[in-house]
Amino acid sequence: MAGRSPGARACLPAGLLRRETRGNRQVYSANTSGLIFVELASILRKTSAMADGSDAQIDLRVEGNDGR
Repeated sequence: MAGRSPGARACLPAGLLRRETRGNRQVYSANTSGLIFVELASILRKTSAMADGSDAQIDLRVEGNDGR
């Protein structure tokens, strides 16, 4: 997630996102150890498939702790 997003910063205290500094950039990623990550990922998959009218699956890969 790039750019300065007030929404992203609001999700940090809730534990939904992690923030990492890489050089002069702030990189946000999903907090996969968060309590509601699995449910949010499921909702995203379902609503994205409905939006494009297909049964396509979204690939929500779980990143390691190093952010790669």
